[in-house]
Amino acid sequence: MYKLVFDYKKFSIFSFKSIGAIIIYTIIVLLLPPMHANTLPFFAVVLAIMYMKNEHDKDYFKYNFSIRNTNFILAFKYALFSYAISIVAALIWDIILKFMGVTTEQQDVVQILSDYTLLKFLISVPSTVIFAPILEEFVFRYLLFEKFLNKFIHPILSAIITSLIFAFMHFSLSAFLTLFTLSLLTCYFMHNKGFWYSVSIHMMMNLITTTLIFISKLS
Repeated sequence: MYKLVFDYKKFSIFSFKSIGAIIIYTIIVLLLPPMHANTLPFFAVVLAIMYMKNEHDKDYFKYNFSIRNTNFILAFKYALFSYAISIVAALIWDIILKFMGVTTEQQDVVQILSDYTLLKFLISVPSTVIFAPILEEFVFRYLLFEKFLNKFIHPILSAIITSLIFAFMHFSLSAFLTLFTLSLLTCYFMHNKGFWYSVSIHMMMNLITTTLIFISKLS
């Protein structure tokens, strides 16, 4: 049975490394502009995954970091399902905020992309649609959720804490419940299916949002 409190006997060197990586990532996100903060950490994550593969790390197989072993048709179906759930969460959150009389602004990243020129927007697409999902799934769902919190507390509580942190770090009240729901879903798929399934869900969310912004620019 999982404990609802920390078990310090399970604390390992990797736990320190996980927290260290999360702290460094947080500092980068806070200090660098949103569209540039993902680039360097993204390449660090790619190198980390390649290292895990070359060293035959058990986590590489346990969390299905292999692209070849990922069923992307199934991942696409999961992503569509998760997007539908997130839309429902967004509608519910919008009703709650209006009922409370709270006015909100767009998520910072959405506003920044909307304000970009078309050329600058297109240059930023890889960071939004590819870099950010891979990086954030590695940091939040793998390091924070799987490798740190799950060592001490029940996975459900771990997923809730991870999702609260994930939502708060995006500094967007208007998208809070959507981000929280997205994180809960990706925690579930990371835990039960593997890394690229959670990444696919995240990519789908960002791709649809980016596409809608692109269409609005053209019109």
